Amino acid sequence: MDLLVWLEHTAIANAIRTTPWMYPTFETLHYIGLSLLVGGIMLIDLRVLGFARSLSLKSMIGLLPFVWVGFVINATTGT
Repeated sequence: MDLLVWLEHTAIANAIRTTPWMYPTFETLHYIGLSLLVGGIMLIDLRVLGFARSLSLKSMIGLLPFVWVGFVINATTGT
C-alpha cells in the first residue's frame, strides 16, 4: 500500500490530476501503444497459424520494432 500512496503523491500523478489535457493525452498514447503491440503480434500469429502464406516469417520480423515500441508506450503510460 505504501507504494500506491507514494505513486499518488508523485509530481506526474499531480500533473495528471490538475492539468485538463494530460489524462486524455496519456489515454491516447496508451491506445496507440496497444494498437502497435496487439496489431503487430496478431499479424505474426496469423502468419504462424497459416494465413497469408505468401508472406515469409522473415518479413514479419520487421514488425517486431513496432511491437516493442508499443510495449514501451503501454508500460510507460499504463504505470
